[in-house]
Amino acid sequence: MKTAIALSLVAACACLSPAFAVPPTTASVEPFTRLENFSRIKISPDGKYLALSVPIADHTSLVVLDAATLKQVSVFAMAGKTHVERFWWANPNRLLISMSEKDGSLDTPIETGEIFATNADGKDVGMLFGYRAATGTTGTRIKSDRQENASAEVIDTLPDDPDHILIAVTPWSYAPGVETYTGIERMDVHEGHRTRIGTVPLRGARLLADHHGQVRFAYGPGSDWENRVYYRDGDAAPWVLINDANVSKRAMEPLGFSADDAIAYVESNEPTGPDSLQRFDVVKHTMTPFLQDKSADPAGLLYADGSHRNPIGVIYEDDKPRVTYFDSDSAGARSHRSLMASFDGQFVVPISSTADGQTELVEAYSDRDAGDIYRFDKSTKKAALLISRSDWFDPAKMAEAKPFAFKARDGMEIHGYLTIPHGSDGKAMPLVVYPHGGPFGVADIWGFDTDSQLLAAHGYAVLQVDYRGSANRGRAFEKAGYKQWGGKMQDDITDATRWAIDSGAADKNRICIYGASYGGYAALMGVAREPTLYRCAVGYAGVYDLDMMYQDGDIQRFEKGKNYLNLTLGTENLAAVSPAKLADRIKVPVFLAAGGADKRAPVGHTRKMESALKQAGVPVNTLIYPDEGHGFYDPKHVAEFDRQLLEFLDKYIGSGAKSGVAH
Repeated sequence: MKTAIALSLVAACACLSPAFAVPPTTASVEPFTRLENFSRIKISPDGKYLALSVPIADHTSLVVLDAATLKQVSVFAMAGKTHVERFWWANPNRLLISMSEKDGSLDTPIETGEIFATNADGKDVGMLFGYRAATGTTGTRIKSDRQENASAEVIDTLPDDPDHILIAVTPWSYAPGVETYTGIERMDVHEGHRTRIGTVPLRGARLLADHHGQVRFAYGPGSDWENRVYYRDGDAAPWVLINDANVSKRAMEPLGFSADDAIAYVESNEPTGPDSLQRFDVVKHTMTPFLQDKSADPAGLLYADGSHRNPIGVIYEDDKPRVTYFDSDSAGARSHRSLMASFDGQFVVPISSTADGQTELVEAYSDRDAGDIYRFDKSTKKAALLISRSDWFDPAKMAEAKPFAFKARDGMEIHGYLTIPHGSDGKAMPLVVYPHGGPFGVADIWGFDTDSQLLAAHGYAVLQVDYRGSANRGRAFEKAGYKQWGGKMQDDITDATRWAIDSGAADKNRICIYGASYGGYAALMGVAREPTLYRCAVGYAGVYDLDMMYQDGDIQRFEKGKNYLNLTLGTENLAAVSPAKLADRIKVPVFLAAGGADKRAPVGHTRKMESALKQAGVPVNTLIYPDEGHGFYDPKHVAEFDRQLLEFLDKYIGSGAKSGVAH
């Protein structure tokens, strides 16, 4: 336990789990299956309240606390697998809420396009925008004045106008003569009345407003997945296309404005290397190269406080997160450096602040600590611990994630992390190779990874690999993975495994490969292509027959999804890189787990893989829960999967295995 403050907060929220009283042991998976105390947290503009999104099994609620006493004031929740995805303080007493739905823990949340609102005390709850006429919440029946066949997204909370916000509205209809472009509207936060103030020349565009509440940028991919960026000088000015990736061969994304709105910072793809940061002069309409890191893409702007109005630098999530300050002598840079120095070994970032900027919430996290939220008083320069994400873990006893890099067989530089069990000398360890899902636009980053910590607590080193196709290393690096399922992406994972052996970190006779979603594919493809490198394989919610991806699942149902598959997966020779068609090459035991209601990787993939393995005489254990989706939600199911996973690993590469036994 870290502090009594954190415990009192947990106790104050009936919706939060009780604190775990015993340090994690190798006999227990419970500490690692527990959900974090919260997902997001924000302080109200006047500092009187704290709002937290709190995960509970298969849904997420919004909890409001009195900031002084940490007593619960109200709770907003909806039925079903619904999640408070994002929320905003519109004014000191009014919260806006965006909901999402996902059918499994691994699934990407899909926002419903609805906007709900509630007062801090839980009164005046309503749907301001949405497609459902009525829906249930905890103790409340929300009713909407009308159903909307459209989606809405909050663009700006208009801090200078406490009664209104800006939203983007995208109609669902494609009927001839019906407006289908995204519109910009000002909405009343109490009744939901709206006024149209503009239209965007790009359907489903993401929008960026300046600090005066004028939408200046519209950007996003079209159905061809190519990025376009439009700009205008203000609400009354025409939109101008300033970048079309089809022409420029580089995608761009506006990140934010300088404090005086004179400069917009724009992330831009480069022909080689990581993305750059460009400065767009809003008067001259010129784009000027500003920063390009040697190894990582910009991960976002760093702001002087949680108001997100004064950017002071750019964050890079390289081997470990770091900051390049725009002006290292500025007051904001000096303050941030001081905070970083106060939290040795952790990365610190402001996340929310009061309207006057005197009180802010900052988060400090590391590879051994899931994150602690501190209330920082700028006048006294003192930070007090408020709440921890996972206060039942002792960071001093958790495993370290060490960054590594090596050259793949074709010379491409590959990065990753090697998590070493606490107390280990880091030599000749039993190793779990753990490729991430995605595969594109996703990367392993330095921080607290519960799955890796679970495995490390049970004596296994964990190898995470950002194979080509992963995010964070530039567009060229990501595109290098296109149509390389089972090809060069798989080679990178194999080469990383051999790097771990050659470096002395891994016992070559005790290596298993395990992954979820695309990672499950990579695990089974790994043992198909390298039958003597691994002792076992685990696939969780994986895809194993690539032809099936065009026939079943939620990706191929829409034109944009089909185009994405054609672009990144391709249609040629898919059987040759489908593990379900290569079961006769697999010579080691396999453990498969899946949800029967999975829409992203339908259970048919797992059934087909299981059948093929049995026909090939390969030992296979299978765990399927019919009511689970893309990743398990039910705590009992999660715990059972982890228990079976650990038993499987122990049998083949752990204490129950005989090191050195040939296949």
